[in-house]
Amino acid sequence: MRVWICWSVNNAGTINKNNKLWEVPEEEFEEVMDTNVKGTANVLRHFIPLMIEWKKAEGIIVNMSSGWGRSGAALVAPYCASKWAIEGLSKSVAKEVGQGMAVVALNPGVIHTDMLSSCFGTSASLYQSPHSWALKAATLILNLTPADNGASLTVWHPSLFSFYSSFNFFMHFFFQTNVKLLHYIIHVLIYNTLYPPFSSLYYSFLERSRILQEFYHKLHLHTQKLTLNKFVFQGL
Repeated sequence: MRVWICWSVNNAGTINKNNKLWEVPEEEFEEVMDTNVKGTANVLRHFIPLMIEWKKAEGIIVNMSSGWGRSGAALVAPYCASKWAIEGLSKSVAKEVGQGMAVVALNPGVIHTDMLSSCFGTSASLYQSPHSWALKAATLILNLTPADNGASLTVWHPSLFSFYSSFNFFMHFFFQTNVKLLHYIIHVLIYNTLYPPFSSLYYSFLERSRILQEFYHKLHLHTQKLTLNKFVFQGL
């Protein structure tokens, strides 16, 4: 029997100008919340009943979150707060919908957009283009199923995803330590200070290490098989 799928991708978003919270005008704070939180909630309020009513179809709802919805950053407190709200909203609504539906929070990763430029300035150009991102994001979204309900997912840049895989294996193999904690530490380092310059240094190191090259190759094939090329990494 053919299964129909309905998607709703809540992608509208805005960010405040870089400022300390007490220097952000009230109107600007409200604009961020109205767009990022209330806008998403309004779409859910109107579309979920229609998805539930159409029993022949599976319903997949994707609420755009952010890396700053799982961590914090100075000068963008309103934006961070709005994306933390999206994470909580998505997980809560996921518990309210029935079978055959999924509500997920999706961190798009770091993309060279006008919003990123407003935060990072000229260094925003170092990150992936919207076009290259869209190809990965579309593959991920189109492969979502009701089994993903309640998940916090991320569209990984391939080099960043490979870095995580190799780092995870290397540290677990040699140190047998808390990999989840290490993931969190490297996540903070990459998103706040080091990536992408650190990524290029990392690959230079890989090129000079035959053993790590072999580890990387095997891990890359293994993770591709596990994720079905979706580049999905479950939130910590």
